[in-house]
Amino acid sequence: MRRLSLALLTSAVVMLAAARPAQAQATDPPEKLTLEACGDTRAAVEFPHKAHFEANECTTCHHSQEDLTLEAAQGGMEVETCASCHLEPEEADTPACTEKSLKKNPFHINCVSCHKDAKAEDESLSAPTKCAECHPKPESEEEEPGG
Repeated sequence: MRRLSLALLTSAVVMLAAARPAQAQATDPPEKLTLEACGDTRAAVEFPHKAHFEANECTTCHHSQEDLTLEAAQGGMEVETCASCHLEPEEADTPACTEKSLKKNPFHINCVSCHKDAKAEDESLSAPTKCAECHPKPESEEEEPGG
């Protein structure tokens, strides 16, 4: 009886595994991402990934993945997060995302400079360049109207 139960269980597991695709394939880039791995004192950043994807090549931000394209990601290529290299950099000259400085934090270096350049070309863009525009204050810290 035990052998029959084990055989049935094994068969069920094999059938379920065969019914599932080996790896879920991405169809589109995510609409938004929450960048929170590097933060400790400021609010997480809600990053409009799809808008950036539509305006840039993947390698603009994923600069260490020279062959990254939407098609490559859909084909199973792993997409590295910013934190995978910048949270605890292996190289001394790689900027750490835990830095607060505009000259040391990779998000501040790349994102803010890109946004400033884009706004210089088109003043109508809403590309944030100030701290609170990316790191909103928690509701409890916001001032009351008239206060």
